[in-house]
Amino acid sequence: MSTQRMLLPVLFVALKDKAEFDYLNSLPTSFVLPAEAVDRLRAAAGEIIMNSPDFQRVLKEGGARLASEAPTIDSTTAPVSGGLPMTLPAAR
Repeated sequence: MSTQRMLLPVLFVALKDKAEFDYLNSLPTSFVLPAEAVDRLRAAAGEIIMNSPDFQRVLKEGGARLASEAPTIDSTTAPVSGGLPMTLPAAR
């Protein structure tokens, strides 16, 4: 498996819900946000990533799968940025 990193953009424009796009896009750039805003930002990021064809391709090519698709969770399962746990294939 390649050690090259791939950056996948997470853009609000990818959201299907226009009201959520408008809300998130209007948030100020700040180190302090209300808990609801943080929760909504994290949920939006998860939705955008899960619906990304590039992310789905990376999962498939890397032989990874989401922990929710895995039969069991073990020591090879770790949270990924954005809180999306993945199960990685065993080292070869």
